Amino acid sequence: VSLVAIDVPTYSADDCPLCREGLPLVKPGSRATPGGA
Repeated sequence: VSLVAIDVPTYSADDCPLCREGLPLVKPGSRATPGGA
């Protein structure tokens, strides 16, 4: 049983609105760690 259902749109590379605007892709909540660890 899930508490939340999320409908996330997916796009092909040709149809991606972020790609068309030239915006970089970002992993939310991810950051590089010093020393690569």
